[in-house]
This record gives sequence, C-alpha cells and structure tokens, in this order.
Amino acid sequence: MILSGFLLKAGKLTGFVISGITAMAILSQCSSDLSPLTSFATGGHSVYHLQPAKINKRDKPAIVAATFDGTVICYTPEGRSVWEKKINDYFPYDLAVADIDNDGLDEVFVATAGGTVDAYDSDGTHLWSFTREAPVFQVCPVRLGSGEWIILTGGIEEEVFSLSADGVLKSSFKTGDVVRHIRKGDILGEGKDYVAVATASTGLQGKLSLMLYDPETLNQLWYKTDLGQYTPNSGNRFFSMIMTDINDDGKQDIVVCGRGRNGEISGYDHKGDRIMLSSDKRISDPAYRMNLLTRVNVRDSAEYIFGLYGNYLIIYNNDGTFKSLLVSK
Repeated sequence: MILSGFLLKAGKLTGFVISGITAMAILSQCSSDLSPLTSFATGGHSVYHLQPAKINKRDKPAIVAATFDGTVICYTPEGRSVWEKKINDYFPYDLAVADIDNDGLDEVFVATAGGTVDAYDSDGTHLWSFTREAPVFQVCPVRLGSGEWIILTGGIEEEVFSLSADGVLKSSFKTGDVVRHIRKGDILGEGKDYVAVATASTGLQGKLSLMLYDPETLNQLWYKTDLGQYTPNSGNRFFSMIMTDINDDGKQDIVVCGRGRNGEISGYDHKGDRIMLSSDKRISDPAYRMNLLTRVNVRDSAEYIFGLYGNYLIIYNNDGTFKSLLVSK
C-alpha cells in the first residue's frame, strides 16, 4: 500500500509519499488536516523505494516506485496507474528522480542487484542501461555548475562511476571499499552540490568510511575512516544516509543511521567531523533494525527526520533529537 498526499508549504504544493499504513498516525501529529491524504494498492507489487516525480506540467507530482520484483511503477496521487515497466528480476537497491534534460519533467533512475542502472523518461520510455558484472547499490544524479548533469553510481566493485546524461561512462574513481551510499547536497554552503560517499569494507558491514567529492573534478576533499566496526548483532552499519542542515549554519550535513541501537543516528559536518550522535532509550531495538531515514517538511514549515526502524516510525527533530515514536504491527 502507498499513502500519498500534498502539503502546502510557503505557498507551494509539496508532494510526499510514504509506504505503509503507519504513516497516517505520523502525519496526524504533523498536520490537523488529513483531507489531502489517500491510500491505494499497487497491484501486488511490494514497494521498496518511492519518490514524487513531475511527469506532467499541468498536474501535481506523480508517485514513482521501485518494487521488490524489479518493476518500476508510476501512479497519480489518487492511485491511478500511469505506467509500469519491468526492469529485470533483480532487487532495486536505489531509486532517484531528476530532470536531467531540463524539460521540466523528471527522469527516473534505478540501481539493481543485477548490476544495472536503468533510466526512464517521464512517460516510462526506457532511455538507457549501464551494466556492470556485480550488484550496483546507488544512483545519484548531480547537476554541475555548467548546467550539465552527471549520474554517479557504484556498488560491489568498490568504484564510483560517472555517467553522462545519456548513460555513457565518462570516468570513475576507486573508493577502497564497497560503495554503500552516494548522496549530494550543498555541504559547503556555496549554493552548489557536493557528493558524499559512504563505504563499508565487506558489503553491509565491516570498516565504515565516509568521504566527500567535488563532482566537477571528482577530486576527493576529505576522507574519514574507522567510523565504526561491525560485530555480530551490533547493528553497526550504514543502512541509510540523508543530507540536512542539523545545526542551522547554512551548510547541509551528512546524517547516517549509525549503529542502530535505540534508534541511533549520527551527523557529520562539511569537514567530516561528527557533530551529532543521538539515540533515546525510549526507542527499544526491534529484531530487524534497519533504520531508513528521510527528511520531511510539514505544514508549519518545520523540518523533521523520519526513521523507519523495524515496526517503528521514529520522528526526530531536525537536530537529531528524539521527538516521538509510533509503533505498528
């Protein structure tokens, strides 16, 4: 099931989509008006990733999702199926949307366990595939200062690949370990995107490292390692990574899910220094504690971090402190 809606922020409609019934309770705490909310089935497809995407200049953003069975689906917020495309039979590790041809509509990018990155136009037309021999964990479109777009991707091969807007390999660089996350943000507060890369020495676990790159040159600006070491049942993994300004200094910070204990999350600044480590004993540890983070804006213009943590939904204040906890089945 997908729950979707639109919130009015600063005079603009902001689309959001959340997978799961529990979202209704969370949103009721954030907004007194639930009338824009709808929920609908997805034709038997189990959604793993989803994003708002502009597919029509006249209408509100649609919902694009990547599902467990290797399918990309697109729905209107009201639940009408717009298009559906089968990528392959492999798990989709990541999903991104961006208007890389600057026509006002979003393209869709999916990285899969089949070693592919596939690009789709706003109408579902398959544009291109980039193929490797090993699983690809991440895909991140980045706009350069010139207006040109590149697509950064990587995974098991311990290398980040830079693709042109039409999917052609431009260059690459080694990361030393498995690429777990690639995310962009105005990390230096210069009004342009820089790219953070998180790695782990043995896939999901092992030695954890974080590094920052200038996408214009792919030069490494800093590298931090030994951010944690996985031991059995420690939960010390980088399950997710987002960008948000947690200390209100005008620079976006890098927030990762940390070790997972009691909903722990960590924040790193533009120099790679840890400036936030937050957990709360009111958050117990479910058996399966993959804390998936997302940044959420709500009607009162406040920003929060949501964490999907087993059968919990955690609401953090934007500085990482605990706000509330909701529990589902």
